[in-house]
Amino acid sequence: MLNLAIIGLGYWGQRLVSSSEASGRFKVTRVVDTDADNPSIKEFAQTHDMTLSSSFDDALADPAVDALVLATPHNQHPEQIVSAAAAGKHVYTEKPFSLYKEPAERAVAACQDAGVILGLGHDQRFYPVIREIKRLIDEGEMGTLLHIEANISHDAYQLVYRSRNNPDELSEADKKRYGASRKPSAWRLDTREAPTGPLVHFGIHRVDSFIHLFGEVDWVFAACAERSLDPGVIDTIAVTMKFKCGATGQLSCSLSTPLNSRLQVFGSSGWVEARGAEDPQEYSMTSLKSLIHVHGGDRQEQQFEPMDSVKSNFESFADAIEGKVPFMITPDQMIHNAAIMDAVEKSVERQEVVKV
Repeated sequence: MLNLAIIGLGYWGQRLVSSSEASGRFKVTRVVDTDADNPSIKEFAQTHDMTLSSSFDDALADPAVDALVLATPHNQHPEQIVSAAAAGKHVYTEKPFSLYKEPAERAVAACQDAGVILGLGHDQRFYPVIREIKRLIDEGEMGTLLHIEANISHDAYQLVYRSRNNPDELSEADKKRYGASRKPSAWRLDTREAPTGPLVHFGIHRVDSFIHLFGEVDWVFAACAERSLDPGVIDTIAVTMKFKCGATGQLSCSLSTPLNSRLQVFGSSGWVEARGAEDPQEYSMTSLKSLIHVHGGDRQEQQFEPMDSVKSNFESFADAIEGKVPFMITPDQMIHNAAIMDAVEKSVERQEVVKV
């Protein structure tokens, strides 16, 4: 059993506690939160018999801690990873790993130099739908890969914005629709933490799926809009890309339309379309659950049961720490994801194609 310290004990940090321990491979012994005096955080730590403090350094210095899990603001991740590596701790970070290529390279190098394992919270690779699409591609049933496209959107952050500016405007149904994970938080609409809006908040998961299924991206062109929130906050973005394998891609996301989750892959021998839940609570468990596969004149439809993909990601992290198999996402893929996010931001600023 490996001992974990969770850094950041908000809604998602608490989910990471439950999923890591559900894997049967980890015990969370320490938690760190800057709001350690908050009664609800204190109660959670006491209930789960975890040592609570407000200092990241406490976790780094704890000899009983084998690995750290970062559920902290995006731009803190690279430096916290470097610090964890220097302390000899394995480290699992929530997405985004980094928004920029150079800090991502530095963080990966620090872990490699220290001989510690680096894990990343793109758990959607473990979705049964994604695994089936990957199988179809790897076994040649799709033929030559031609195009991949996706839309992932929801209006939870629009509700955050509305509640921050006009709290009396929201109905009780609005407040409950997306649950505790979307409670008003200033960072959610902070352009420093989310310079490309919905691409950072949830579209980045599809970026990882694109890399997983089609390989590295050669160039991107991005266009964005600010139509329903603050003029400076991107609420909608569309990214066109060309993969190094020769295929094309299109990813669109919005912060201001009701829940939508779709992923399609087109090949010379057929196509697949994956769809997600329409209910926000079900979506919180899995954002893709059904699959249509068209091959020649044959059409098949499948439904997949939700599963704890976060738990599966922790199992992969434990396997890598124990030297059984490498972590599901390679360090090069982690860097490439950051490089894509970096290039998209530049494309938005310059209004031109940017090489990744």
